[in-house]
Amino acid sequence: MPAVDTAERGGRVDAPEPKLYPGVRPRQESGEAVQASSCFWRRAVPQNRRASSVDDRAVEVRPNTLGRVALLSVLSESAEAPLAAAPLFRVVVGQVGTMDAHRVIAAIETAARREGLINPGYAEEHALYHAILEALHGVGRGQLAFGNLLRTVALRFAIARGPRLPGDDTEWLAVALYGTIGQPVKGNEHEVVGLGISHL
Repeated sequence: MPAVDTAERGGRVDAPEPKLYPGVRPRQESGEAVQASSCFWRRAVPQNRRASSVDDRAVEVRPNTLGRVALLSVLSESAEAPLAAAPLFRVVVGQVGTMDAHRVIAAIETAARREGLINPGYAEEHALYHAILEALHGVGRGQLAFGNLLRTVALRFAIARGPRLPGDDTEWLAVALYGTIGQPVKGNEHEVVGLGISHL
């Protein structure tokens, strides 16, 4: 540390400089050491702003989209509440608990057929199947195996049919899953959510 005359500092005694460790930078304003990211080339974010690579104004929540209606239906206590704001959609809600992924698929397909949400035929059943698989990838963290990995799921599901966006004249299906996944031991589970969307 360079020697500084105490008269230049107003009679104060020199304090030792903070010790720097890897990943720590000195703060320019006060000389205190602050924790920085592991990459020194990143700029520190001011404390009054969130760290985001996207401008907050660019991310807009669109009301009454197919995926949002499906997610709100599966997360709410009553499926009628999200539908009151979005009358263009038809929604079926149910639940399933199993250690086998094919039983989740079967339960959702059966509910959709029984309630008349999909028409009989390959095209709509195939679209529903792919929406289910996409939602299951979210629940299983990319893996569709549950029992083989000693995991069990308890899920609520919502199947929504309607336009992808308000004013759209096409038909889409969305499958939303919400529940728990974990070891087949009570108390060792955590929440999961998945969403799959496919066009008809």
